[in-house]
Amino acid sequence: MLNVLYHSAGQMDLLQSQEFRQQRKPNPSDIFVSEVLRDHWKLDVDPQSICIERLDSYDDANYKVRTIQKSGDTETFLLKIYNNCDSEKPDFLIGLSLMLMKITEYDSSLKVPLPVRLKDVSPDSDLAFRDNCDLMDGTSGRVAIRLFKWVHGNVLTGRMATPTLEAQIGTAIGKIFLSLQSFSAPCFQRVHLWDLAQFDLSYHSLLSFVGDEALRGVVSAVHRHFRARVLPLSKEFPTAVIMADCNDANIILHPDDQTVGGLIDFSDAVLTWAVNDVAIAMAYCTLTPHGTLQPLVAMGALLSGYLATRGSLLPCELQSLLPLVCVRLSISILVGAFSVAREPSNLYLGLHAQPARDMLRRLWGLWAADEAGVLRFFEAVSERAQRGTGRTIEELAEGLL
Repeated sequence: MLNVLYHSAGQMDLLQSQEFRQQRKPNPSDIFVSEVLRDHWKLDVDPQSICIERLDSYDDANYKVRTIQKSGDTETFLLKIYNNCDSEKPDFLIGLSLMLMKITEYDSSLKVPLPVRLKDVSPDSDLAFRDNCDLMDGTSGRVAIRLFKWVHGNVLTGRMATPTLEAQIGTAIGKIFLSLQSFSAPCFQRVHLWDLAQFDLSYHSLLSFVGDEALRGVVSAVHRHFRARVLPLSKEFPTAVIMADCNDANIILHPDDQTVGGLIDFSDAVLTWAVNDVAIAMAYCTLTPHGTLQPLVAMGALLSGYLATRGSLLPCELQSLLPLVCVRLSISILVGAFSVAREPSNLYLGLHAQPARDMLRRLWGLWAADEAGVLRFFEAVSERAQRGTGRTIEELAEGLL
């Protein structure tokens, strides 16, 4: 089924689709936002009772909403106004709510953003719709809107993670896998630019936006390997609905900043190869302050936590792991180059751009120079995770990078 979907996706003009998505990004007025909160969730929008802060985002409009009661008590929410393109596909948005509930049912200690039910004429729903929202292209259109309970804590971005914390990130991704083993919905089988299994889409449509010729060569080498080595093995990969975006900006820490409290932003969820979720998390963990210093240790620690929770990967998955990490970094570079060209003032778009370029060069150079050594490292990490004891991740990585 996945191959059928991806073959049909290849017939699309992806570049045109991405340009259209950015044009249809919501750009609501302050009055529109206040009316949404008042009409659908009955919040007091008097300036003395509420604080609304717009957040950086890729192609939705997100707001941090803090209400202040007369008693002095406060409550915090995330208001998400979905891209006009996604708003035309309510089945996917409904599927996201079901996915988040599944995760919470499995382990309520792993906090995820739960939608707040509407308080207007549709109390059995958490999804509101509104016409005539201003969009980035100067027109207006229909948008879907949700209010989520705020997941409290600091994001990982900019903080020095430890191997212990990285292992906890892996544990969280492992819990996501276990919670969704029996979960499926047709809406998650979709064309998605960020899906590693659909690397062909971003590569062929967006490579020309990468101005650095040497970097284009590295991305092309990753793509050739993906076509020649990963795709043949992928016939044996288990599939699952995955989060698909476990990056440092979506990892919420407990107040001590030393333990993982939750995950946010599941809008990239997709039915794909199950191994992609840990590969994506490993890719982004190499872009943190610790990851840039010790990328193999960071990836190994995260993988160890994931395997200790989920169980072992198949040999074909383990063999494809670092190439898939490099695929994610490549997609980040490709989409970042395209997006910055279209919206240069959006700092969020460049958050991972330069670190991803530097790390892709390092990791692909390591793979090209010592593929067997990298595989031995991942196999040793897997064995250590299953036994629960053994040499440290630092010892296992010694001599590689």
